[in-house]
Amino acid sequence: MQLFLHRSGRGLTHGKNINVQMNYWPALVTNLADLQGPLDDLIAATRDKGTNVSRTMYGIDNGGFVLHHNTDLWGDAAPQDNYIYSTWWASAAPWMVFHQMEYYRFTGDKAYLRKVYPNLKSAAQFFVGFLSDYEGYKVVNPTMSPENAYYPPNDNTTAVAITLGATMDTELLWELFNEIKEANGLLNLGDGAFVKQLEDLEAQLPPYCENYFGGLQEWIHDYQEVFDQSAVTLLDLS
Repeated sequence: MQLFLHRSGRGLTHGKNINVQMNYWPALVTNLADLQGPLDDLIAATRDKGTNVSRTMYGIDNGGFVLHHNTDLWGDAAPQDNYIYSTWWASAAPWMVFHQMEYYRFTGDKAYLRKVYPNLKSAAQFFVGFLSDYEGYKVVNPTMSPENAYYPPNDNTTAVAITLGATMDTELLWELFNEIKEANGLLNLGDGAFVKQLEDLEAQLPPYCENYFGGLQEWIHDYQEVFDQSAVTLLDLS
């Protein structure tokens, strides 16, 4: 895979806005649970790098780690390139650690869950410091809906990717916050104050909305999408 990525011009990086996750979806149900190990190693590497990126790039020094849409074999967590539709998306860590919670749900291995719980918590801690206020909601800002774009109001020619409060981020945070609540209930970790903090934030996240063509609205406002409405977006797969 690394050779393919090198020859494809991707600089030995691989996407964390679906590519890696998609490769691991079949692992448990095909009795290949042992293959989770390399993913755990990668998450550990990105967490190590991502706490530094959280502190130096975003000024968030609370133990949280951030991971952007691409990384490499060494767990680089900073933005990797300059692709307008993906590069600055900073919500890859929640989606990555979901696999660790799913491993517990599939195997019932509480020792494993206890071992990886700090990864879930660290992914959430970043957003405790990063969420900002917008029209009565707590939103990820700046962000994007990966690999999609929209036209701003009164302009149907300029494709825009940067936004705030993208639905994909909200979806990921709802799941992450509830996974931490579930893990604390299972393991009696005594992290109740943190769980309460996440519950308070979850209550302030934007709701799901229907967009202008009857689908799930990708952005906090119902912008016109640039790409074909019939295409499957990453939001549909998250």
